[in-house]
Amino acid sequence: MNRREELTAAAEANAGFAPAVVDGIAQKFAWPGGYPIGYIVDDGETLCADCVNDPSNPVHFEGDRDGWLIWGFQVYEGSAEDYDGAVVCAHCGAVLVEPCSPENDEAMAEEAQRTTDRDPSDSDEDKMRRAGAEHGRAVASWYFDGNTDRATYARTLRGIEEGDPEILDTLPSAPLSGEWADEPTPASVFRDVLEADEAEYDERGESDDLLTAYEEAFSTAAADAIEAAARAQLAP
Repeated sequence: MNRREELTAAAEANAGFAPAVVDGIAQKFAWPGGYPIGYIVDDGETLCADCVNDPSNPVHFEGDRDGWLIWGFQVYEGSAEDYDGAVVCAHCGAVLVEPCSPENDEAMAEEAQRTTDRDPSDSDEDKMRRAGAEHGRAVASWYFDGNTDRATYARTLRGIEEGDPEILDTLPSAPLSGEWADEPTPASVFRDVLEADEAEYDERGESDDLLTAYEEAFSTAAADAIEAAARAQLAP
């Protein structure tokens, strides 16, 4: 089996592992929430999603305890203080939870202030757009992987800048299409974002506009995140 088949089989065999795998790909971020995901191996260390997805790494889901046996995953919702320091991938060193620093503390304080200052009367459309953008950024995190070469980053960036349909058609879109069984649905988005039950969802005449706002924000945020990732990889 290839790595995607291995991940799919692991998710099917272990319901507790399933939320971290979408279409045979270990996810970098959890949805909803957008929090980073780490994959815990048998020696207690953490691997990032890129290292789990990389077929050159000997990760496995059953058998000998050799430091590559994946036991499960953890969603990191807190700061480094909650985990006794920064969380990094034991193999490649990718940072999953940033270390505490005056700069990070200031950034967190600013975000907390923005949350406090947010108008509690935000419209349902505002809430949908925020949630859609958050989801789009999370999905965009696995557009590239550890095997992506520089030429692919350059081709993707050029295609986005020039509006090339061949590239644009590959970008994440239509998250509510129902193409995948574990993707959100219009009803589940209403429930999670607006705390509305299915009966209320069925009754609301403006639902199409709200779902359009969600999907537009998703597509824009995903494309922006992919463009930013390509630029970062191509930077001198």
